[in-house]
Amino acid sequence: MKYKREDMLDLNEVNVKNLFKYCLATEETPKNNFVVSSFFTDDCNVNIPKIPFCYDKLEEKQLAVRYLLGQLKKVHTNRNLMSLSDGFYKYDGTNWTSDKRALFSLYYLGCATLNFPQFSPSIKPNHFDAVLTEIPTLKPTMSPNDPNFEKWCRENDIV
Repeated sequence: MKYKREDMLDLNEVNVKNLFKYCLATEETPKNNFVVSSFFTDDCNVNIPKIPFCYDKLEEKQLAVRYLLGQLKKVHTNRNLMSLSDGFYKYDGTNWTSDKRALFSLYYLGCATLNFPQFSPSIKPNHFDAVLTEIPTLKPTMSPNDPNFEKWCRENDIV
C-alpha cells in the first residue's frame, strides 16, 4: 500500500478532528452510503454512541486514517496489547492530545475504516481500562513534521 503525500498527516488534534468531521454522514448522505461505527465491542457495556459515517468519504480517506494510526507509540513498539489510554502518545513519546474527544475520534475513524479492531473489556481484574488485543495490520508511520521524515520516506520507498 503506497501513501500519497496528501495522506501523510501529522497526528494532532486539528487533523484528527477535521478528518472525523469530513467523514461524518450528513442529511444529504444517501442511506445506502452510511457506515455506523463504534470503537467498543457490544459486551463493554459503555454508553458510547455509534457514529454514522459516509462510506465514500471513509474510503477516500482510508489511507490518511491508517497513516495517523501508524504514528501511535504502540504501533512502533509492542503492538500486541493496547489500552484506550495508550492512544494519547505518538511514536516519539509525546502526548498528541489530552482531549478525549480527539482520541475517540481517531478510534472511531480507525474502526470505521477497519484499520483498527474494536476495544474489548479489560482482561485484568479490577482494571477499568479497555484493551484491544491485536493491531497487526498497522505499520509504523512518521509525522511529516519530523526532522527524519524525508530519510524515513526514502527508506520505505515512499515518493
